[in-house]
Amino acid sequence: MNNSIRAFAIGILFATGVTGCAYAFEGSKEVVIEEGQVLSYAEENSLVVLSKEEYDQLLPQLDDLKDETTAKESTEPEEDKSVEEEVTKEEKIEEEEKEEPKEEKKEEPKTYTLTIREGMLLHEATKELENAGIIDNAFSFNQYLEKNDKSKLVQIGTFELTTGLSYREVTAIITKNR
Repeated sequence: MNNSIRAFAIGILFATGVTGCAYAFEGSKEVVIEEGQVLSYAEENSLVVLSKEEYDQLLPQLDDLKDETTAKESTEPEEDKSVEEEVTKEEKIEEEEKEEPKEEKKEEPKTYTLTIREGMLLHEATKELENAGIIDNAFSFNQYLEKNDKSKLVQIGTFELTTGLSYREVTAIITKNR
């Protein structure tokens, strides 16, 4: 028993020594990324690149906006209700606008099967819907889900969606009416 423990310990020490030597002789390989590569990556992925100075200039503005938002939320709860009413009115207007072109075009709606997998991000699913023509803008649909507290209710599964659905109808389908 004692010999087997001693042999195990020697094996661990030997493996550690070999790994340490390999790591020491390998050295660190620094990857040099050029500014052009960063800019092209940002452009391909619709990202914005800011210099440190620009970023530092925007931070105080962000803090001011956060302060204004919290001040408005705490002092004017009635205004929130009116904002919600405005959003509801805007949604109704959008739905009416969407219904009018349907009557004019009289095209058959296209069906799209959306599969939401475990671990899939919300913006990935909404981007698929935008690419399929189910929704016009993935970003605005994400905002709609956030405003209506539905973003965390999106369910895993396969959903049949057709073109011409309103945000509310799409939300009801992908949240399974939760």
